[in-house]
Amino acid sequence: MGRCMSASRRTCRRGSRSIEGAHDGFTKKHNVKRLVWYDLTDDMTAAIASEKRIKKWPRDWKKNLIERHNPAWEDLAIGLGFEPLA
Repeated sequence: MGRCMSASRRTCRRGSRSIEGAHDGFTKKHNVKRLVWYDLTDDMTAAIASEKRIKKWPRDWKKNLIERHNPAWEDLAIGLGFEPLA
């Protein structure tokens, strides 16, 4: 079960490019096709700090974070206006 975490000022653009495999990286390497969790903030410094903190978490903690907000692991990108890819 792969997870990609990344802070970006352009979440929708970056997310769609990652999911579509437009550039090399985690999502392309692990064939990630769904956005199952995201967090929005206007503070880029806080976003980067959060990303670094979560990346260090054990796998179970990350899974629990996702399941607390999205227990069915639904593709949240659809709610942001993207077509389902999986």
